Amino acid sequence: MSSSMDVHQALAVDAATADPAALRAALLAIKQHAARAETTTRLRCAELADGGSAAAAAAAAVVPTGEANSGAPAAPTGLMFSLEQLEAMLRRENELRLSAETQAAYRDAELREDTDWMEVTDGLQRRVVREAGVPPHLEEAALRHFRAAPHMLPQLKPLAIYHRFQRSGQGPYSEGDALLPGLKLVDMRCRPVSLNELAAGLLPVVLLAGSWGLVGAFNSLLAEFRGRADIRGVYITEAHAQDEWPISSARYTPDRQPVLLSQPQSTEERAAAAARFVEQYGFQAPMLVDPIDNPFDAAFAPWPLRFYILHRSRLRYKAQPRDCSYDLSELRDRLMALLAEEQAADCGSNSGGSGFEETGGQPWGT
Repeated sequence: MSSSMDVHQALAVDAATADPAALRAALLAIKQHAARAETTTRLRCAELADGGSAAAAAAAAVVPTGEANSGAPAAPTGLMFSLEQLEAMLRRENELRLSAETQAAYRDAELREDTDWMEVTDGLQRRVVREAGVPPHLEEAALRHFRAAPHMLPQLKPLAIYHRFQRSGQGPYSEGDALLPGLKLVDMRCRPVSLNELAAGLLPVVLLAGSWGLVGAFNSLLAEFRGRADIRGVYITEAHAQDEWPISSARYTPDRQPVLLSQPQSTEERAAAAARFVEQYGFQAPMLVDPIDNPFDAAFAPWPLRFYILHRSRLRYKAQPRDCSYDLSELRDRLMALLAEEQAADCGSNSGGSGFEETGGQPWGT
């Protein structure tokens, strides 16, 4: 049995006959896989982190005294790099991110199931840190400081692609809030659609705004709740436009070709992009479009991805990421609960009369 055997093969072998070296290799592979997953999660969060969590991550990266910035200007706010070093490192990171080599690596990674573009980014950030002279035993701490630096030093944000084109937030609306009047989207022919009028209807309105990796699941949701909920898409600002934050991903495209789309500059351009998406991806729900001045984004903060349920002119559900991802089953559960609540209310109103007609003017039970 080879010590470089597949993990699953090693674990399938009877322990009594297993080669200890092979088992050690399998355990090492498991640890490496877990570490890779943890690193990817940390990076995914770092690219969308708020300042507080980023600062906390940097503070948690303890740097032994005298082992960083030797001979360099003092590091600001406790970071292990000087401002000049950080500026140079961020410019180098941008250069690597936009290079043909990295875009090809992004494209290849996004065609695989065992990795993604975030791992490529992790690798290039490690390269930047090493090029800055960080020794191997300080690499993890240096990465946390490097990623946190733009949060802690706002003057660095314009230098970082993932800050310059970072649009995530919470927006003014919380669950339970009544919708303010006047919020309009458009359909794919750029005709106005009042969100308030939609939300005032009898059916709950379910909105998917953003990432299209969930098209299949959302189409299934549409089939399941057809006639019981008004399910729609909302096409918003591109998350990874080719002229802003490209990752050359073909992970979810039917033809397995990377998405190479520049950021639309008008409502008409965005509506045209939405129409192409609907056709290419087979998206079955009606598609709305956030106009180019982004009123839906300003109100509901969907970028890069969020789900909502609107009903009786209120925001009844607003998805929140956990571990930097979303679970569509939570949306389904909330929709089921809302429909059950509505059904119970209808039954209560139908059975809550005085019963005078049925009892000759006497209430039930008398």
